[in-house]
Amino acid sequence: MTSIPARVLQAAALLALLALPVAGGRALALEAPRIEQHAKQHWEPKLQIVLSTHLDTVKRICPDLSPEARRTIAAAGKNAVAAAARQIAEMQFGGRPQQPGVATASISAAVRAALQPFASPEALQAYAEVESERRGRLDRAAQQVALTIIDDRLLLSATQRDAIAADLQKQWQPGWGGATNTTMMNNQLAAPDFADKCIVPHLDERQQAEWKTWCEQAGMSRFGMQAMVVWPGQHGLDISGLKADPWWAP
Repeated sequence: MTSIPARVLQAAALLALLALPVAGGRALALEAPRIEQHAKQHWEPKLQIVLSTHLDTVKRICPDLSPEARRTIAAAGKNAVAAAARQIAEMQFGGRPQQPGVATASISAAVRAALQPFASPEALQAYAEVESERRGRLDRAAQQVALTIIDDRLLLSATQRDAIAADLQKQWQPGWGGATNTTMMNNQLAAPDFADKCIVPHLDERQQAEWKTWCEQAGMSRFGMQAMVVWPGQHGLDISGLKADPWWAP
């Protein structure tokens, strides 16, 4: 395949995802200045949008927060963004294990921890429920993207699609969501081989042979391509003009 099918792009539009290869064999100390620059210039602006999503949730649930509470929560979120940006930059340069989900989840965790002294148990539970629902939506969208990519390449039957969809939902791992994308390798879409155990048992002999070849030529896990973070600029959305909500800086 030499082009990305339109229906794959339409499915991928459900997610804004970035995949980056690991740059191995470099001394982290030698890369420190570049890591710091990359964290501040590349990742902090993108993760700030992630933080804004969590802060908007807090504002909706707790509209009567005091100015002190707002400043405290915003500061905790800002510090979490800086720490997560640094972690992801280190992952990109090979100085840290690939756990982008842990880095981005730390932003929500920091906001919730800062909110706790100022909110009721009911408000904290409401925040947790909204965050859980958000993660669920992203997972379901990622599963659909993976299934669409696989179907386009292997020409699945309706029964196979249903079976693979069920296994993806049942066996889904937290780190898989960001790994589903329209990255091209060797003039073909990268294979979502991280979900091999959900796919292979439902393929016929022809499809298994095609899957094996595809993974050997362009398997994401095989070639060390790791999921990074969800961010809103991947598909052309300009985030440079977005400003922080002044409600958080009373």
